[in-house]
Amino acid sequence: MATQNVITYEKLYEILRMEKFRADLQKLPDDFMNSVTRYLEEKSKILEKQESKDNSMFESEVVATRRQLENVKKMLKEIYDRREAKVIQRALLAARSGSGGTTNLLDHEQSFYDGLLDLFSGYRTGVLSNLLQNKEIKKPKSIKKESKPSSQYILRFVEAVPRFMGENMQPYGPFEPEDVAAVPLGAAKILLKNNKAQAIEHHEKA
Repeated sequence: MATQNVITYEKLYEILRMEKFRADLQKLPDDFMNSVTRYLEEKSKILEKQESKDNSMFESEVVATRRQLENVKKMLKEIYDRREAKVIQRALLAARSGSGGTTNLLDHEQSFYDGLLDLFSGYRTGVLSNLLQNKEIKKPKSIKKESKPSSQYILRFVEAVPRFMGENMQPYGPFEPEDVAAVPLGAAKILLKNNKAQAIEHHEKA
């Protein structure tokens, strides 16, 4: 059984520091998003428990926990913003040079990178390349507004699964055995591969 990555305030601070002072994306655990979700849930439960105590003696604890939770969310936003900017820069360089690496990308960042690379490459081919060859400038196919369906699986869970973050950045779960739910394609494949669930139906969601 794989060991779950444990997130702490200090670890998030160190991740942010590394993202600030190093130019490239830093390596994060594959389950980083799920670990962060669990951490936020635990902190929120602690805060709720403290707030439920009708005693002024615990007021300082409530203030401290609330402040820490606010600081954690600020750090997470800055980590996301900095990594987002690095993914954009990496995709842009790859579109210009025709080559680029995808190391240290989380699942949702990989999807983001692939989409950006298609977008940037489509522009360069449809606009710049045609312009330099004195050809008609065409609207890149990759940026035409189309309603693209998103794949989902209807799963029946055979094991308990803690709450996790899907590739669409939406939380799912927690789930118990025999629960049935619609799950995005990427997460569904992982659950099926690890025998955590069984597929009931696969459909395209507009």
